[in-house]
Amino acid sequence: MSAEKQRIGPHDEAGFAPVDVLEQAEKDDRIELEMQFYDGSFEFLSGTVDSATVKDTSDDGRMQLKNVHVDTAGDYEAVVINVHFDPESAHNLITDDVRFTPQGGDEYEFRELENLANCELVREDE
Repeated sequence: MSAEKQRIGPHDEAGFAPVDVLEQAEKDDRIELEMQFYDGSFEFLSGTVDSATVKDTSDDGRMQLKNVHVDTAGDYEAVVINVHFDPESAHNLITDDVRFTPQGGDEYEFRELENLANCELVREDE
């Protein structure tokens, strides 16, 4: 039996914004990202979610941090985005700079995100 593909995108039935979609990312999801940065540059990336880890960031356990590590092709080997969210509300924010690892490079490049214009996931359900 073949696996079914589930597409999770912004503005679908759930009414997700792009950052809400990113917060849903799980390991092995295919992901497409469109990002605008404060320096005026844009990045259009596709890849696979390598890891998506969650940890508490507040004393009461309400605010969580999801670290989404994406393996990409092209100019960058990997991209890391941190999403801060409250699991009891619709409060999702990207507050940290996006970390880029150039292909074959050891040095990270950090860029300040102005707008996550789009995020779309494709998940294979078994």
